[in-house]
Amino acid sequence: MEWKTQERRVAKTDRRAIGRMLLEHLRFLQSVINGVTDPVLVIGTDMRVKLINQAARDFPVSRINDGRFSENSHCYRVLFGLKQPCDKAGRECPLMKVLETGKAVSVSQDITLKSGELRHYEVFASPLLGDDDTLLGIIEIVRDVTELNLAAEILKKSHDELERRVEARTIELKKVNDALRLEVEERRWAEDQLLQACEQAQLVYSVIPSAIFTVDLDRKITSWNKKAERITGYTEAEVLGKPCSVFALEPCTVKGCGVYSETVKKPILNRICEIRTKDGRVRIVSKNADLLRDANGRVIGAVESFGDITEQQNIDRQLRTERDKFRGILSALDHGMHILNRDFVIEYQNEILRRTFGDKIGEKCYEVYKQRDTPCEVCRMHAAIESNEIQRTEEVMSDHRHYEQSYVPFVDV
Repeated sequence: MEWKTQERRVAKTDRRAIGRMLLEHLRFLQSVINGVTDPVLVIGTDMRVKLINQAARDFPVSRINDGRFSENSHCYRVLFGLKQPCDKAGRECPLMKVLETGKAVSVSQDITLKSGELRHYEVFASPLLGDDDTLLGIIEIVRDVTELNLAAEILKKSHDELERRVEARTIELKKVNDALRLEVEERRWAEDQLLQACEQAQLVYSVIPSAIFTVDLDRKITSWNKKAERITGYTEAEVLGKPCSVFALEPCTVKGCGVYSETVKKPILNRICEIRTKDGRVRIVSKNADLLRDANGRVIGAVESFGDITEQQNIDRQLRTERDKFRGILSALDHGMHILNRDFVIEYQNEILRRTFGDKIGEKCYEVYKQRDTPCEVCRMHAAIESNEIQRTEEVMSDHRHYEQSYVPFVDV
């Protein structure tokens, strides 16, 4: 009887170890997807959300029921606060396009946030295929700056099912002849579940359109996705086990990224850094980072994601240069000149007007120059805009001087 008791003790210990492994994997997967600041959703062919990250849950749109929604809700209700599918509400549906083409698609969406602000988003949708290439649904990423919270629910259900089966098998362990056979079956089942969960995590990890990597407590790289390979030129085999300084430059090499600092708030969002690619080029990236924890809450590493914004930075620099040149030209004019928007608000004054009337940027022109509550009767601004031609008139301003006014339509590119 003593050896039978020992067998039961070993079996129980193995089951607990399996449970801890699944729980640790669950925590790791949630930490990885929460490191992505773009909203990410996995949607089934029935339009019900199977997986969602925190960024999608916090997506600032007005929803019914004060923003509450149940698990397995429809995607259009969760993401956009709609009562009906996107295509019926006059929007393009990424899921429908993927079902029609079987390929990855992108859809442009104009979304009004809770604040009333209208913003433009690009929704990327990639087909999610099973082992036999059957379409299970799509992975959807909303780009406007993105976490897959429903993954926790999916893995939790698998964990609960595992506990239920283990409990059922424990009763049968009283029969000594079946104890070993049942334990082997449970172990194999748990291994299959763990392998399936790992494959699902790897699939999500590979299709997210951001460079993502993880490091241990010594800042040595422990994982490296394909997007990181494309941006840096380093393959996974070339960086695994090496410190992140193999490609990271300012400010990481001087002060560190701060992910392990107790004084730096986590997650770290939109930090501008420099990296050096494998071929020696210096690139500017925007980085996010957060800590990874084990099942007991202990820090075991960190996850970081980054995107290449070098070209964007160069364009911004060029725009600032051209803007400064333009302002220099306007300041050199020997006539007063200002720029108005359609609401008669002054957006720019050159030096001559500022000396004469003071700095009035942000105020309405008819209030500044004529002390009026409404636009001037002789104003030709809207006529110039509508005809796209120069309009001229004369006015007596608040300084009691006569001015010849020219209205030149100002267009963007």
